[in-house]
Amino acid sequence: MLDYEKFLLKLKKIKILITDVDGVWTPGTLGYIEGGEEIKY
Repeated sequence: MLDYEKFLLKLKKIKILITDVDGVWTPGTLGYIEGGEEIKY
């Protein structure tokens, strides 16, 4: 899961918010993670 952790750190660096586990979009979200995959826009 090291790559996944690096990915999360990258999201934090560029200040992209991800959704909660239930898949609800948060304000300012450019993408979210579903099933461990990155979904953009």
